[in-house]
Amino acid sequence: MKDCTMQQYLAQIKILVDNITAAGSNVDTEDIILYILNDLLHKLIKNTFNSSIQTFRSNGGGEFISNAFRIYLLNNVLTNQISCPYTPEQNDLNERKHRHLLGLTRMLLHAAHLPNPFRAEAISTANYLINRLPSSAISNQTPYSRLHGQLVTYTHLRTFRCLCFLWLQPQAQNKLSPRS
Repeated sequence: MKDCTMQQYLAQIKILVDNITAAGSNVDTEDIILYILNDLLHKLIKNTFNSSIQTFRSNGGGEFISNAFRIYLLNNVLTNQISCPYTPEQNDLNERKHRHLLGLTRMLLHAAHLPNPFRAEAISTANYLINRLPSSAISNQTPYSRLHGQLVTYTHLRTFRCLCFLWLQPQAQNKLSPRS
Protein backbone atom coordinates (compact mmCIF):
# COMPACT_ATOMS: atom_id res chain seq x y z
CA MET A 1 0.00 0.00 0.00
CA LYS A 2 3.06 2.23 -0.12
CA ASP A 3 2.65 5.27 -2.42
CA CYS A 4 -1.05 4.51 -2.73
CA THR A 5 -3.14 7.30 -4.24
CA MET A 6 -6.51 8.22 -2.77
CA GLN A 7 -8.23 6.74 -5.85
CA GLN A 8 -6.43 3.42 -5.27
CA TYR A 9 -7.31 3.56 -1.59
CA LEU A 10 -10.99 4.18 -2.36
CA ALA A 11 -10.91 1.43 -4.99
CA GLN A 12 -9.73 -1.01 -2.30
CA ILE A 13 -12.62 0.01 -0.07
CA LYS A 14 -15.06 -0.47 -2.96
CA ILE A 15 -13.62 -3.93 -3.68
CA LEU A 16 -13.99 -4.81 0.00
CA VAL A 17 -17.64 -3.72 0.12
CA ASP A 18 -18.39 -5.44 -3.23
CA ASN A 19 -16.83 -8.70 -2.02
CA ILE A 20 -18.77 -8.61 1.22
CA THR A 21 -22.10 -7.96 -0.50
CA ALA A 22 -21.40 -10.46 -3.31
CA ALA A 23 -20.77 -13.20 -0.76
CA GLY A 24 -24.10 -12.40 0.84
CA SER A 25 -22.40 -11.88 4.16
CA ASN A 26 -24.20 -9.99 6.84
CA VAL A 27 -21.25 -7.86 7.97
CA ASP A 28 -21.82 -5.14 10.51
CA THR A 29 -20.97 -1.54 9.56
CA GLU A 30 -18.81 -1.39 12.67
CA ASP A 31 -16.59 -4.22 11.35
CA ILE A 32 -16.16 -2.45 8.01
CA ILE A 33 -15.27 0.84 9.74
CA LEU A 34 -12.70 -0.92 11.95
CA TYR A 35 -11.18 -2.69 8.95
CA ILE A 36 -10.98 0.55 6.95
CA LEU A 37 -9.43 2.44 9.85
CA ASN A 38 -7.00 -0.21 11.01
CA ASP A 39 -6.01 -2.12 7.92
CA LEU A 40 -6.26 0.58 5.28
CA LEU A 41 -6.21 4.15 6.57
CA HIS A 42 -3.82 3.61 9.48
CA LYS A 43 -1.33 1.73 7.27
CA LEU A 44 -1.72 4.22 4.41
CA ILE A 45 -0.81 7.16 6.64
CA LYS A 46 2.02 5.24 8.31
CA ASN A 47 3.55 4.11 5.01
CA THR A 48 3.03 7.32 3.07
CA PHE A 49 3.82 9.97 5.67
CA ASN A 50 5.75 8.01 8.32
CA SER A 51 3.26 9.36 10.84
CA SER A 52 0.21 8.16 12.67
CA ILE A 53 -3.34 9.30 13.34
CA GLN A 54 -3.52 11.10 16.68
CA THR A 55 -7.11 12.28 16.92
CA PHE A 56 -10.31 10.79 15.56
CA ARG A 57 -13.26 13.15 15.21
CA SER A 58 -16.77 11.92 14.47
CA ASN A 59 -20.41 12.83 14.85
CA GLY A 60 -21.00 10.06 17.38
CA GLY A 61 -22.64 7.62 14.96
CA GLY A 62 -23.32 4.14 16.32
CA GLU A 63 -20.29 2.57 14.64
CA PHE A 64 -18.03 5.14 16.34
CA ILE A 65 -19.20 4.60 19.93
CA SER A 66 -19.15 0.80 20.17
CA ASN A 67 -16.96 -1.09 22.60
CA ALA A 68 -14.87 -2.55 19.76
CA PHE A 69 -14.20 0.92 18.40
CA ARG A 70 -13.28 2.24 21.86
CA ILE A 71 -10.83 -0.66 22.27
CA TYR A 72 -9.34 0.17 18.86
CA LEU A 73 -8.86 3.80 19.95
CA LEU A 74 -7.25 2.74 23.24
CA ASN A 75 -4.93 0.21 21.56
CA ASN A 76 -3.76 2.83 19.05
CA VAL A 77 -3.58 5.67 21.60
CA LEU A 78 -6.05 7.85 19.68
CA THR A 79 -7.98 10.74 21.14
CA ASN A 80 -11.67 10.49 20.33
CA GLN A 81 -13.54 13.75 19.76
CA ILE A 82 -17.30 13.37 19.40
CA SER A 83 -19.52 16.25 18.36
CA CYS A 84 -23.19 16.51 19.24
CA PRO A 85 -25.53 14.82 16.75
CA TYR A 86 -26.84 17.03 13.92
CA THR A 87 -24.50 19.92 14.77
CA PRO A 88 -22.01 20.27 11.90
CA GLU A 89 -21.23 23.78 13.14
CA GLN A 90 -19.23 22.16 15.96
CA ASN A 91 -16.67 21.17 13.37
CA ASP A 92 -16.05 24.61 11.91
CA LEU A 93 -12.77 23.72 10.18
CA ASN A 94 -14.48 20.90 8.30
CA GLU A 95 -17.45 23.13 7.43
CA ARG A 96 -15.21 25.89 6.03
CA LYS A 97 -13.23 23.40 3.95
CA HIS A 98 -16.48 21.85 2.72
CA ARG A 99 -17.87 25.27 1.77
CA HIS A 100 -14.61 26.14 -0.05
CA LEU A 101 -14.61 22.83 -1.93
CA LEU A 102 -18.27 23.07 -2.95
CA GLY A 103 -17.88 26.72 -3.97
CA LEU A 104 -15.03 25.88 -6.34
CA THR A 105 -16.93 22.81 -7.60
CA ARG A 106 -20.00 24.95 -8.34
CA MET A 107 -17.82 27.48 -10.16
CA LEU A 108 -16.16 24.77 -12.30
CA LEU A 109 -19.51 23.26 -13.30
CA HIS A 110 -21.00 26.67 -14.09
CA ALA A 111 -17.98 27.93 -16.07
CA ALA A 112 -17.89 24.73 -18.14
CA HIS A 113 -21.69 24.69 -18.63
CA LEU A 114 -21.79 21.15 -17.28
CA PRO A 115 -24.80 19.51 -15.62
CA ASN A 116 -24.79 17.91 -12.16
CA PRO A 117 -23.87 14.39 -13.35
CA PHE A 118 -20.31 15.75 -13.76
CA ARG A 119 -20.11 16.80 -10.09
CA ALA A 120 -17.77 13.92 -9.13
CA GLU A 121 -15.20 15.01 -11.70
CA ALA A 122 -15.67 18.65 -10.71
CA ILE A 123 -15.21 18.01 -6.99
CA SER A 124 -12.14 15.87 -7.64
CA THR A 125 -10.68 18.65 -9.80
CA ALA A 126 -11.56 21.28 -7.19
CA ASN A 127 -9.80 19.26 -4.51
CA TYR A 128 -6.74 18.83 -6.75
CA LEU A 129 -6.59 22.58 -7.41
CA ILE A 130 -7.11 23.61 -3.77
CA ASN A 131 -4.20 21.41 -2.73
CA ARG A 132 -1.97 23.12 -5.29
CA LEU A 133 -2.98 26.75 -4.68
CA PRO A 134 -1.16 28.93 -2.12
CA SER A 135 -2.99 29.27 1.18
CA SER A 136 -2.67 32.18 3.60
CA ALA A 137 -3.33 29.72 6.45
CA ILE A 138 0.10 28.15 5.85
CA SER A 139 2.16 31.26 4.97
CA ASN A 140 1.20 31.23 1.28
CA GLN A 141 2.58 27.75 0.76
CA THR A 142 0.59 25.11 -1.06
CA PRO A 143 -0.80 22.15 0.91
CA TYR A 144 0.82 19.82 -1.65
CA SER A 145 4.32 21.28 -1.26
CA ARG A 146 3.94 21.41 2.52
CA LEU A 147 2.98 17.73 2.62
CA HIS A 148 5.39 16.35 0.03
CA GLY A 149 8.27 18.84 0.29
CA GLN A 150 8.23 19.45 -3.47
CA LEU A 151 7.45 22.54 -5.50
CA VAL A 152 4.18 22.47 -7.40
CA THR A 153 4.23 22.66 -11.19
CA TYR A 154 1.26 24.04 -13.10
CA THR A 155 2.27 23.27 -16.70
CA HIS A 156 0.09 20.15 -16.87
CA LEU A 157 -3.15 21.93 -15.90
CA ARG A 158 -5.84 22.33 -18.54
CA THR A 159 -9.22 24.02 -18.76
CA PHE A 160 -11.94 22.07 -16.99
CA ARG A 161 -13.98 21.13 -20.05
CA CYS A 162 -13.31 20.09 -23.57
CA LEU A 163 -15.01 20.22 -26.91
CA CYS A 164 -16.10 16.81 -28.12
CA PHE A 165 -17.59 15.59 -31.36
CA LEU A 166 -20.01 12.80 -32.09
CA TRP A 167 -18.43 10.18 -34.33
CA LEU A 168 -20.61 9.46 -37.33
CA GLN A 169 -20.84 5.87 -38.49
CA PRO A 170 -19.27 5.35 -41.95
CA GLN A 171 -22.65 4.41 -43.47
CA ALA A 172 -24.00 7.83 -42.36
CA GLN A 173 -21.24 9.71 -44.22
CA ASN A 174 -20.51 10.64 -47.80
CA LYS A 175 -17.27 11.99 -49.26
CA LEU A 176 -18.04 15.63 -48.42
CA SER A 177 -19.89 15.29 -45.11
CA PRO A 178 -18.23 16.01 -41.77
CA ARG A 179 -16.55 13.02 -40.15
CA SER A 180 -17.80 13.98 -36.71
